Amino acid sequence: MFELFKLAWDFIVLRNEAKHGRLQVRMFVLAGAFLLVLYGVVLPAGLYYINHPKALPLFVAAAVLAGVSFVITAWLGIAWRREAMRAESEGK
Repeated sequence: MFELFKLAWDFIVLRNEAKHGRLQVRMFVLAGAFLLVLYGVVLPAGLYYINHPKALPLFVAAAVLAGVSFVITAWLGIAWRREAMRAESEGK
């Protein structure tokens, strides 16, 4: 039941962002790329490490890659969000 509430809230937030022009395609692309890194690199490396404990360097490298990609994703998301809010405030 909580998941339905969460999905409804996400829909409301996304609709509000789209109304104000702050919902951009490049943010969806960035989020998709981050998910591809997580599910395409880190998850397989973690699953491989579970069965082969000697593959620790591979798992550590994948975790570092995930950390770096998270920092870059967060930085770009914040920068683009500020840019959109600045453009909105200048337009009013």
